[in-house]
Amino acid sequence: MFTFTNEQFSGPLDLLLQMIEGDKFNITELSLIKVTDDYIAHVQARGTIDESEMADFLIVAAKLLYLKSKELLPQFVGDEEAGTDLERQLKMYEQFARQAEELKKLLLQRRFMYPRQPLSIKATGFQPPKTLTAFKLGVVMQDVVGRYRPVQLDEVHVEKVMSISEKILAVQDLLKTFKRAAFKDLIADARSRADIIVTFLALLELVKVRNIHLEQQDHFDHIYVRTTESVL
Repeated sequence: MFTFTNEQFSGPLDLLLQMIEGDKFNITELSLIKVTDDYIAHVQARGTIDESEMADFLIVAAKLLYLKSKELLPQFVGDEEAGTDLERQLKMYEQFARQAEELKKLLLQRRFMYPRQPLSIKATGFQPPKTLTAFKLGVVMQDVVGRYRPVQLDEVHVEKVMSISEKILAVQDLLKTFKRAAFKDLIADARSRADIIVTFLALLELVKVRNIHLEQQDHFDHIYVRTTESVL
C-alpha cells in the first residue's frame, strides 16, 4: 500500500484526503508534485504495477487536484457548476471503488450466488361493501341473468340400442332354430352403426365362452356363425 509522508502528515493517501475534506489539513500546504513523484518512486521500487492500487491513487489524486485548484483559483459561476459536476463524478467513482473492494472480498470467499429475498405479497380477498345485502345481491344477479336469452338447443332423437347381453340371447335363440347363420344376416335389421357394433361384441363374447364357432372360407368371404356341441 502506498503511503505519503511530508512535514505535516504520514500515512495512506486516502486518509490524507479524508483529513482535507474534514478541514483537518490545509490543501494549500500539500505539494501534488511531491505526491505524484513519491507514488512513481513507490511503483518503480516494487517493480510491478498493481492496477487496483493505481486506480485508487488516480481517484484520490484527481480529487486532491480538484480541491487544490478550487482553493487557489478564483471562482466564477461557470467554474462552480463545472466543479460541482466534477466533484459529483469523483464521489461516484469513489463509491464504485469501494463496492469493487467489497465484491473482491466476496469473490475471495467464493460466494458467487445470492438468493433473492422473498417478496412480501399480501393476499387480498374480496371485500364486499358494508352496504351490500343479500337482497341487493339477488337483485343484481337477476338483472345480469335477465340480459341473456336462453340458448335454444337442437333436438336430438336418441334411438334405443339393444345391450350386449340382450343381443347374446337373441343370437342364441336364432342359432337354436337355424344352427348356422351368416354374419351379414345377423346385422341385416341393424338400424344404426351402434347395432352392428353390439352384434359384433356379442359374437366375440360367445366365442370367448365357446358357445359358437366362426367360419370363413377365404379372405373377404362371408363370416358364418354356428353352434358348438355344448349348445346343441
